Amino acid sequence: MRIQFKKDKLNMITLKKICFSRYLFLFILHFSFSILHSFSQDTTSIRISVDARIREDAVLLRWGATTPMAWQQTNRYGFRIERYTVLRDRQVLPQPEKNILAAEFKAQPVKDWEKIATDDDHAAIIAQALYGEEFEVTGGDVSGVARIINLSQQLEQRFAMSLYAADRNFEAACMAGWGWRDTEVKAGEKYLYRVIPLVPPDIMVIDTGYIYTGPDDYEPLPQPLDLAAVFGDHSVMLTWNYDMMNGVYNSYYVEKSTDGERFERLPGLPVSNLNNRSGKTAQRMFFSDSLSNNTQIYYYRIRGLDAFGETGPSSEAVSGKGQTLLVYVPHITRAVIDEQGVMELEWEFDERGNELISGFELNRSVQANNGFTVVQENILPVQRKTEFGDLLPVNYLTISAIPKSGLPTVSFPVLVQPLDTVPPAVPLSFTGDIDTTGVVTLKWAVNKEPDMLGYKVYRALRKGDELLPLSDVAHTDTVYRDTVNLYNLNAHVYYTVVAVDMRYNQSPATALLELAKPVLIPPSSPVITGYRVTEEGVLLEWVNSPDETVTEHRLYRQAKAGPDSSLVLLQRFTENTVQTYTDIQTEPGIRYRYTLTAATANGLESLPSPPLTASGNRESIQEITRFEASLDKKNKKIKLTWSDNLKEVKIYELYKSANGQLPTLWKTVSVPLKEQVDEDIRQGNYMYLLRAVYRNGKNSKSKSITVKW
Repeated sequence: MRIQFKKDKLNMITLKKICFSRYLFLFILHFSFSILHSFSQDTTSIRISVDARIREDAVLLRWGATTPMAWQQTNRYGFRIERYTVLRDRQVLPQPEKNILAAEFKAQPVKDWEKIATDDDHAAIIAQALYGEEFEVTGGDVSGVARIINLSQQLEQRFAMSLYAADRNFEAACMAGWGWRDTEVKAGEKYLYRVIPLVPPDIMVIDTGYIYTGPDDYEPLPQPLDLAAVFGDHSVMLTWNYDMMNGVYNSYYVEKSTDGERFERLPGLPVSNLNNRSGKTAQRMFFSDSLSNNTQIYYYRIRGLDAFGETGPSSEAVSGKGQTLLVYVPHITRAVIDEQGVMELEWEFDERGNELISGFELNRSVQANNGFTVVQENILPVQRKTEFGDLLPVNYLTISAIPKSGLPTVSFPVLVQPLDTVPPAVPLSFTGDIDTTGVVTLKWAVNKEPDMLGYKVYRALRKGDELLPLSDVAHTDTVYRDTVNLYNLNAHVYYTVVAVDMRYNQSPATALLELAKPVLIPPSSPVITGYRVTEEGVLLEWVNSPDETVTEHRLYRQAKAGPDSSLVLLQRFTENTVQTYTDIQTEPGIRYRYTLTAATANGLESLPSPPLTASGNRESIQEITRFEASLDKKNKKIKLTWSDNLKEVKIYELYKSANGQLPTLWKTVSVPLKEQVDEDIRQGNYMYLLRAVYRNGKNSKSKSITVKW
């Protein structure tokens, strides 16, 4: 690092140029200055970001502007630093106590920087950024990316590098007006610090920065965690958990030892993370180091460096030594299976490597790229042939040369397959469903055969049709999705699955799986074919809907005279074999209109059948002449009374319906009694129906009455 001074006309010391070394240039490339990293990442406004660290006797503050232009203006006008005491003896004060720590705080004049800039490179960087006439980043190679960085705006370079350097020297940060050490703090108190930029609003609006903390928030710097090392040939790769300590440490020193006791810090700047992408912090940090030999055990540990230039405790040490790579690699030349199923394997290996290895191992997997396990070991170094009989239907084989020290070398895999004519087992637990969009999801249990290639799925749209494969290649998963047209006329779809091994032996097919399609189209309407008036009432005859999806038929009736002439549900028929019904609830002289619909399980109802009009039995002379109801709201009762001119009556039957439900037999009343009280009453509508049963078993015409409670 070189700093040049000269006298200007005012005999003021002016820093001319700083020539940075190559390794420092790397940090400029990704702007890994931790003050911006540790501060909040909110970029919705130009503001001052503040961070704090608690020491045993002081509160350390660090801040910085969030943009290069704001950095330049605050360097010119400075800051006001205020402290508000909010808690004392851990009790909230009625009125926070205000204390102005600095009314106008900004960088020290250039003449005060000479000594600290001479002693410390980071202070020199800050001084040059603040007062230097020029600010360039140079190294041994000024082409490519380095040249692009050199040609970028100097203001951005000053901004980035000065904040990075301030992380390494807290004293220099305070001299630059970006840090403050508050030593007038007391235990049990807590403070709100405000860093107010003094830039006039007409020049730039910059939001105030603040932070809330106190001496009781002190915690010692933590130990870095999860340090691991992978040793190679004359090299080692160190890695540790960066994300866990991201809010504390912004860079790390790496220390090395050959005895595990005396550690020396590796030369150069501390290691900072280079792997952040798209605003996402990398989980781990990586660092590589070279080893002078592979026989010496080396020890490594790390120390974190925070934004206030303080180094934390060392991590737990990791150790190891380099691994010598074996340059000779075996190569399989022949693999033959005899009639007894025993394989003879031959390979080549340079005889110059015999003294470097302890022997060979035979490895096997059912996959070409991974999953290899040792199936034969302790093969002599001079041996180039072996036999192996425990073969699977599919065998990928490799030979490993095991060195006396270091990592083994492995041959390319060779596929060996004995003769196989045995098909896989039938797939089990075959199930499926169809959703309302027509997507079919089929599932089955995975086969256990090691040489499984996959499965073939077959489909038929109607039972008895030829099953056709849904794909030309084997499906490797145990879940298969298909789509069907829900508006076709077929109500069901049929599937089956077969398993296929690598020799294309196919298992027997699973049992045929029948899946019902969701019904989206109303069924076709039934048709009323005729009627007859009998002594019991009107006998209706019809033909049911032919659709497979129908689960019930519904008979509706409308009286063409009387107070209630609306269409009401008369009866539901869930048995598809029912095609007649006698309406006994008819009255002489009234004409009725009947219609019939079909409905599916999911509530779709067909259009009504063409209506049929019929009249009740006009020849009936005897009838129930009066059927009345009186309400007793105080005692919550309904009293029913009636009169008639009927003869040979055995009993009276009373039917009851609540809130539009189908009427059911409620009471039987013996003659000559002609009244009944209903005490089971709740709020709602009730319909009562009365008919007489003659001694010969026949029924009179019914009479109904509706009561609203």
